[in-house]
Amino acid sequence: MGGRSGLSPIYAADASARILVVGQAPGRKAQESGVPWNDASGTRLVAWLGVCRRRLKTRP
Repeated sequence: MGGRSGLSPIYAADASARILVVGQAPGRKAQESGVPWNDASGTRLVAWLGVCRRRLKTRP
């Protein structure tokens, strides 16, 4: 665990990514699963970007 809150950052990155999306304060579901954007904010982000959730997390 990290920081004063006892929560660790959640992230996933790939050197070949063309876009990096950074957010703060992941929801409880994302924090518990350790999967970035695995919560309501991820659902909204996927809809806003017009991509499927799998595409958000994988290489082309």
